[in-house]
Amino acid sequence: MELRQIRSFLSIAETLHFGRTAELVHLSQPALSLQIRALEEEIGVRLFERNRRKTTLTAAGAAFREAAAAAVLQLDQAIRRATLAANGKLGLLSIGFISTAGSELVPNVIRLFRELNPDVQFSLRKRVRLSEVASQDFVMYERTHAPGFHDLVFGMLRKAGIVPHVSQTAGEMPTLISLVDAGMGLSILPASAVRHSVASVVACEIADAIPMSEIGIAVSKDNRTAVVDTFRSFALNKLVRSK
Repeated sequence: MELRQIRSFLSIAETLHFGRTAELVHLSQPALSLQIRALEEEIGVRLFERNRRKTTLTAAGAAFREAAAAAVLQLDQAIRRATLAANGKLGLLSIGFISTAGSELVPNVIRLFRELNPDVQFSLRKRVRLSEVASQDFVMYERTHAPGFHDLVFGMLRKAGIVPHVSQTAGEMPTLISLVDAGMGLSILPASAVRHSVASVVACEIADAIPMSEIGIAVSKDNRTAVVDTFRSFALNKLVRSK
């Protein structure tokens, strides 16, 4: 069964006239008749009833027409998508960007690009699973500076089955962000640490389950004034509500 036979069949099913269809598909009428006869022989049923006065679809022809039209449409779409992909006009773009570019620059560029390439999809500020970055280099917090946070991060990686290759350590979050910016690796940090950074880095949300990180308030025993107690109570109340 050839595609040209199916297209010829669909054209005749539309016009119900062999002569008119022969002109449309640029074939002689005998050649068109041979195509349809070969198609009917391969399927094993008659698709048309034909006499000198008119051409009509058989019941089998009507059933075949519906499915054949859908198949040809899908094939045409597949050809179109293949052509678009080959020309860089179809696909998924994952774009990371710094916060200062997110309010105007990136949306404007994407809008203009999509006007010319409506079949391209965008993924912004991607959620990632730790398994996706298992082979990457990491820059990590030094344990002596924050043992709790250090152990929390390594526990997340261990749970994901990852033994990280640590290319560099540092004791401050801004330093870690600068190392990421310099291409030394990626780092696991609170998103808030990146939000106000001027470095050209992107914070991606971790899709894995993240363990709870505790934070506490330390109050000097020698400075228990009323205003200190008032602030302590206020802060604890707000922290509890924000959970």
